[in-house]
Amino acid sequence: MLESGDWVVPVENGRVALEKPPLYYWMIAAAMGATGNHAELGARLPSAVAAVVGLAVTWRLAVLLGGGGSGLLAVLLLLGNVVYFGQARTAEMDIVLLAVEGAATWAFLEARAGTGRRWLPMAGWILMAAGFMLKGPVGIVVPVAVVLVYRIAGRRDPGPEASGWVHPGPGLLVFLLLSLPWYAIILARFSDALSIFIHQTVARIGEPYDHREPFWYFGPVLATAFLPGTLFLPVWVREAWGRTGGELPESSRRHLRRLAVVVLVLLVFFSLSGSKRVYYILPLWPLLAAGAGVAMERAWAAGRERWLTIPAALLTGVLAVAAVAAALVPELGGPPFFARTVFAFAMLAVMALAAAWGFRAALRGRWLGGLAFGTAVLVLGNLFVVQAVGPVSNAYRSRADFARAVDVRVRMSEPLFVYRSTNLALPFYAHRVMPFLHDAAALDSVLAAVPSVDVVLDPRAMDALRQSGHRVEAIYRESWSPPGRPKDVRSLVLARVAQLRR
Repeated sequence: MLESGDWVVPVENGRVALEKPPLYYWMIAAAMGATGNHAELGARLPSAVAAVVGLAVTWRLAVLLGGGGSGLLAVLLLLGNVVYFGQARTAEMDIVLLAVEGAATWAFLEARAGTGRRWLPMAGWILMAAGFMLKGPVGIVVPVAVVLVYRIAGRRDPGPEASGWVHPGPGLLVFLLLSLPWYAIILARFSDALSIFIHQTVARIGEPYDHREPFWYFGPVLATAFLPGTLFLPVWVREAWGRTGGELPESSRRHLRRLAVVVLVLLVFFSLSGSKRVYYILPLWPLLAAGAGVAMERAWAAGRERWLTIPAALLTGVLAVAAVAAALVPELGGPPFFARTVFAFAMLAVMALAAAWGFRAALRGRWLGGLAFGTAVLVLGNLFVVQAVGPVSNAYRSRADFARAVDVRVRMSEPLFVYRSTNLALPFYAHRVMPFLHDAAALDSVLAAVPSVDVVLDPRAMDALRQSGHRVEAIYRESWSPPGRPKDVRSLVLARVAQLRR
């Protein structure tokens, strides 16, 4: 978009890409333009900003439902979450979607609470339009589910809820005015746009687009990816449905029950799609953290601290053992699991000591101190991954050095192709379009017009081309091994491929 000046039609490596609306691309392009950086900084900046906004939204949501202590606890659960931290550093739209859908949810529930801010319902609809422009209909499912559950369940509340907290008429009009123009323009310009939109929304539920997983996939994902919050979900169930002896206000119990229903409904919704990834359910994190925070604060106020001490002790104990074990991982005869520097070992030592201190505090009944230490260790652990595992892992995953080396060896005026791969990191880091050739027939169609072409491919594909009669000359080659698997060597080759021998 920056290079072409066309901010309407998304183009990905020279290909028109209509699978997603353009708002996230606009955000990245704006960040790149503002920073003057057309690489990692500009691409990742929207996610980093959205992660900070997501923390603020989660705090506000938890405070609304359970008070100031609930907000602090909810933020602690997100600060130590590995998936949240990881997505905050990637050029993926899901954490931006989390912030937008979470903010829309807060706006509607704040309006329902009757705070007197008349602009809140309309803000919720504007934020839903932003979610729709990020990821289509999936970008509005969280606030829609929350509104529906609260509207249906609210009919049985003893007191009337605030009037006009949804504004469905004017709000829907604003939503359509903000979200439909781009779709209308694209439908008018591209004859196949409607089939693409349908496939990306409805059809892929029955026919997985990619990443085919079983129906129950998100159950284990939630149990592991939401740590450390998962350890405190039993407190949520206990405070929402258990016998509380009257300590927990009925309004808080209703909030906990309704949020639980929303989470279950959304888990079923996401599970119906055959195409699944871990971070597809990331927009549930503010609801989960806020609900867990409210339940933890209520359990603490009621003196049921054993429900909080055990998870805090388990968390810090496991972290202490993990930090020590990481320092003892053998080299395995190849690239280590992490970059073994003095700094890395010092970080592991600090993590182990802090986790042990938190474990000691939790066993003595100071569960909040244990949780705080556990969160701090998890934050340090995330930084350890960035500083120690990252240098080893990134070379294996991003192919940045290889792409830059290829860009130096092939002039910008010369065509450069990628054969039998769709690795978008290569054209990104090479700062040039690199068309993908998916098979030998596509390659031969290019060679019919020119005597030879430069191609990036792996050694196996290069051998197959040679066996089929192509002349292949290797120009540059690099190999990588992933962290912890030194024998799993992968390579890429820059080669010059000539016409078939006659």
